[in-house]
Amino acid sequence: AGKLLISRPHPPHGIHHESLFIFDLELPNHLIPVNHDGEVSGFIQLDLAEAAARILADEFTTDAALVTADFILRRNRIA
Repeated sequence: AGKLLISRPHPPHGIHHESLFIFDLELPNHLIPVNHDGEVSGFIQLDLAEAAARILADEFTTDAALVTADFILRRNRIA
């Protein structure tokens, strides 16, 4: 769906530059995601308004917040 380029401070090394590649993937309702690499603590389903509220409450990592906000903006749906 796209790519986000972000730069943020990374003391003491300076600035960290990162490319986030974004893919939209619709999953079947019966699929239960399983974490295999330890990078997430779990999976929950949120509607877009709840996702936006959790972003504003700082409950997402920076990368997850940016990708989720991008999805919400592209869908232009906040209830």
